[in-house]
Amino acid sequence: MVLERCNLSYVYAHLKIVLTLPIGLLLCFILGGWVLAFAYLLIWVDKIPLGIFYSRTGIDAIFYIEFTTLAAIVVGLNYSLWTGFLFMSLVPLGFNSIRQFMMPSDVTDVSFILPSFKNLLDGATAVVAYFLRGYGLFWIMVVVHIVKMPLSVWFDRISSPEGIPQARLFFQTVFNLALAVYLKEWAMFNPV
Repeated sequence: MVLERCNLSYVYAHLKIVLTLPIGLLLCFILGGWVLAFAYLLIWVDKIPLGIFYSRTGIDAIFYIEFTTLAAIVVGLNYSLWTGFLFMSLVPLGFNSIRQFMMPSDVTDVSFILPSFKNLLDGATAVVAYFLRGYGLFWIMVVVHIVKMPLSVWFDRISSPEGIPQARLFFQTVFNLALAVYLKEWAMFNPV
């Protein structure tokens, strides 16, 4: 009987996580339109299914695909300076909190509640995209990676002694630049 209760609570926890997608999409669509909903979807995919997959398998140590940078650029290009900064600073933090509650690793770690440097860096990415409107998506992605990667590496070296593998940075940059080339014709990346 206890085992059945544990499995049932596990199912309810996963159901709550899955429900964050349609509820969040609906709220973002109502508050900001389909572009904000698309950015929410990108962050959700990056932080929930990919984040759980990476933390369980450890694959992110070498090969890492992320969509949060693209979401920050989308929000920065299509919304105001403060909307982009606040949305990108708080929404990924919320998803990290959800993932932490689902897979608790360290009860003393409060980084999932308090914004970290990486959350502020996502907000700053939206700000950079806001100021680079009018340039192509590819060039915005290049500038963002030139600014974001060294700061991200600096923070990782401060917070973790083993640092971040160079292969991960390479794959992340190549993936994002290829995505920028592929998506450059979409209207949301060329706001009027």
